Amino acid sequence: MAGSGSSEARIPMFSGENYEFWRIKMVTIFRSYGLWGLVEKGVLIPDSQTKKESEDGSEEEIDEKTAAILMKDAKALGIIQNAVSDQIFPRIANADSAKMAWNLLYSEYHGGEHVRSVKLQNLRREFEYTRMRDSETLSEYLTRLTELINQMKTFGEVLSNERQVQKVLISLSKKYDPICIVIENTKTLETVDLQEVIAILKSQEQRLEMHSVDTAEKAFASFTVNAKGQNKKKLLSLVHLSHRKAGILKGSHGRQKTSHSRIIILHRTTLQLSSQIRKTQSLNARCVQSITLVSAGRRENQNAITVTDLDILLETVQ
Repeated sequence: MAGSGSSEARIPMFSGENYEFWRIKMVTIFRSYGLWGLVEKGVLIPDSQTKKESEDGSEEEIDEKTAAILMKDAKALGIIQNAVSDQIFPRIANADSAKMAWNLLYSEYHGGEHVRSVKLQNLRREFEYTRMRDSETLSEYLTRLTELINQMKTFGEVLSNERQVQKVLISLSKKYDPICIVIENTKTLETVDLQEVIAILKSQEQRLEMHSVDTAEKAFASFTVNAKGQNKKKLLSLVHLSHRKAGILKGSHGRQKTSHSRIIILHRTTLQLSSQIRKTQSLNARCVQSITLVSAGRRENQNAITVTDLDILLETVQ
């Protein structure tokens, strides 16, 4: 039928790992095609309907029912062959039925009781020691833990809902301790559903992320304010140092330290100060312009820069 191919299930590829997951998926596909009975039990054909060879070596015709069964078995075998990688295919290359190919893979990768017992013991140990990493998100950790629980299930170990809830609560990172304590004190672990606990934890994770963003924004704002304060202090230090060296900065009582070559020294000092400020990227470019304007105004009156002038100048830095 046209378009039926688009609705067919995609066949998973088996390359030697996670056989149990692959087997479960394949069983579902075989059932959807009505082929699982052939794969599990094999082709059952009465002796009277089997192929017979005549004296001349040719095969006699078989009835339509038997032909349909053999065709289904060939289809199931083809699905198995196409579901394994080239490295696995030689193991089933000589199988002439779906049941034979299936059993070969089952015997090798499913393992006997001893092998399964050892694998299950390793999974139990891994489950007990599994903890959430600091670099993991809640979703990433729950995915990893759920995969481990499902692997244990394929080997016959079914964990109760209570055991899974307990594992989640005791294995999360420290930042979830407060909400875990709340869950333990307000919920009955024997009856609370795992999905309900996960929903509460995810809600807490969202709150933590929101607080993290707010903290980052406040830190950035604080850094900006502190940077402005540092700029003002740096500017004040530069002006005091340069002008006191030149002897043209007035004291608190308006007395000038010296008046020698005030105009020349003031102009030279202003240029030096402007050059230093340009090298400081955190200062606003308007600061340089303000220094020049204040200095130029004082140069006309041949007066030194006062502390009041510095206050006016520093206002432009903000």
